[in-house]
Amino acid sequence: SGSVTFDQVVESAARLGSWDQNPPPGATSSDGKIHFVFRAQTWSRGTSDGISERRWLLLADIENSTELAASMSAADYRSTVDAWFERSWGVVAADRGDINKFLGDGFLACWLDDEDGASTVAAAIGQFRSMRDELPFQFRLAVHVGDVCIGGLGAASEESLSGPDVNFTFRMERVGSACGAGLVFSEDASRALGCRIGATTPHRCSVPGFGGQHTFFIQ
Repeated sequence: SGSVTFDQVVESAARLGSWDQNPPPGATSSDGKIHFVFRAQTWSRGTSDGISERRWLLLADIENSTELAASMSAADYRSTVDAWFERSWGVVAADRGDINKFLGDGFLACWLDDEDGASTVAAAIGQFRSMRDELPFQFRLAVHVGDVCIGGLGAASEESLSGPDVNFTFRMERVGSACGAGLVFSEDASRALGCRIGATTPHRCSVPGFGGQHTFFIQ
């Protein structure tokens, strides 16, 4: 396909036994061969340090995880979190995304920012909202879209994402925690998602490591 991202998505899907319930025209053939249909051109850009791509980033983190862990045995807590991870992976993979990293009590998911990126991410957010209403604990989502660098140390075992926009996404989770929000959207993400995410409340504050004031949209 010419894209590291596309190749890794296909490989991961095959390894996990995933399948498309609504394959696009051209994906099925009477010759018995598997046909992959790539709906977007590659957004990869080569750099001296690796590959740069425009990505949607979603950071999920269990709220009050310390208190939740103290309320049950270690085995029960691990089982509860693992069940959430597995269900979340299903949501992300179904919308053609990938969980880049598991973080103990959270994870970082990403999607390629292609022509369908905003609609795809909005659909995943809707499923996560429903999940929040069903689980015995709450988790926070921080959503951003920006440029990431792929590669460097750690890339042999997993797709290594780095860059200011990745760091900014992790800072956003702290913004949500400070103001008690369940969902936090960056200004860029909110602009791209538009009315797909419903009503939000603007919140302006500083972000450690990033100069000036930044506007977020919270729910």
